[in-house]
Amino acid sequence: LMQMVHFIWIYLRMVEQLGVEPGDKSRVIDMVVPTGAMGNITGGYMAKQMGVPIGMLCAGVNINDITHRVMENGEFHRKKIQKTLSDAINIEVPY
Repeated sequence: LMQMVHFIWIYLRMVEQLGVEPGDKSRVIDMVVPTGAMGNITGGYMAKQMGVPIGMLCAGVNINDITHRVMENGEFHRKKIQKTLSDAINIEVPY
């Protein structure tokens, strides 16, 4: 649930910078989020469900792509984790 706060904060900063009235449903904000176990993107989805005018949520992954494999092919199995520069999303089995 804590990740929802990040999306609300980001939304409020973006509308401030864009000069948009907060809550204006005609001006949704699309967001791209790095994700490993899908906690961050789930927080964004929950914030959107609660009424924050978020448009598209796009999950970015690295070579350790469990999220992509599950969504694209329904594959949910462990692979050897490869070391990358984005350590925080080096996840092969979401918790």
